[in-house]
Amino acid sequence: MAQRSFSDNADGCRQLATQVEGALEKAVLLRIASEFDRLGEVAGRPENLAYFAARAAQEVTAAVRANHPQARLAHLAMAQRYDALAQSQPLRPTAQ
Repeated sequence: MAQRSFSDNADGCRQLATQVEGALEKAVLLRIASEFDRLGEVAGRPENLAYFAARAAQEVTAAVRANHPQARLAHLAMAQRYDALAQSQPLRPTAQ
């Protein structure tokens, strides 16, 4: 199965936001879309592994607390992407 790009995920969240009726759900989905956009911009740059791991944990917590099933799925998708970023960064050698 092909991995979706950050841009694809952002577009998917925006499309879902047009389909849900609740204002809160729309706001959450649009916020998640903006996070996917931001991730697309910084993905190629070296980042802090702890940041990505922390964001993954925050997204899982948000998914657990979300009332709308589509918002839960969007949070879980974001958590997976953050986790993948945290796992894919090369370890930097430590100075001795």
